[in-house]
Amino acid sequence: GAMQCDARARGHFGIGPGAVSADMVVAALHPDDRGRVVAGARALLATPIRGDGAHSEFQSEYRTVDLADGRQRWIATRGRLMHDSAGQALRLIGSSQDITHRKESEASTRPMALEAIAAARENAKFHTFFEQGSHFAGLMAPDGRLLEVNRIAVEGCGFVREQQVGLPSHEGGWWKPSAELSEQIRQAVEDAACGRTFRAEVPFFVASGARRFADLVIAPVSDKRGGLLFIAATGIGIT
Repeated sequence: GAMQCDARARGHFGIGPGAVSADMVVAALHPDDRGRVVAGARALLATPIRGDGAHSEFQSEYRTVDLADGRQRWIATRGRLMHDSAGQALRLIGSSQDITHRKESEASTRPMALEAIAAARENAKFHTFFEQGSHFAGLMAPDGRLLEVNRIAVEGCGFVREQQVGLPSHEGGWWKPSAELSEQIRQAVEDAACGRTFRAEVPFFVASGARRFADLVIAPVSDKRGGLLFIAATGIGIT
């Protein structure tokens, strides 16, 4: 259908002046991301809606390709699908952000992060702190993916390490039972990737479903030049 886009959004999709359609936006998506994005949009439209004017929220990160010059961009989109009281879709309202620089930075720093963590594993002092200390501890890549977690954080909470490592950090078992908590952790990790340290007393969950509390710190770890290597999370139980 027809769409309205401001100049910045047109630039994100490589669309010039004139009428804009959904087909034009889909055509601008990178072929490797197109199926996923289109499937997500279709799932959004198919979501049952209550008859009280409720809306559906969505967010996605994907690549676009400028059909004129072949330039690729990474775009983050957030929006809401608005409905009337009968549940009929009225309009889709959203915003897009060019995150190409962030994605390129993540790609360049990820190998360094993995090397740093591999070196840390061989360091006796690090191993003593990480595995034998009384703190929960985890290490995340700049994109928030959990790279390593210590024994007390997994076995002490009834989880299996292999089922947690590799997930986006906010999807870990400690946070996932609560959508609000998961979003808080996601935002904290995103802030850490931008250089800001998060500290708060937060609830977390163990494998049995019981809720406990921890004093949690999520902070960036940088190299000597200030480049982000990885994100460290440490916490101590205060239940």
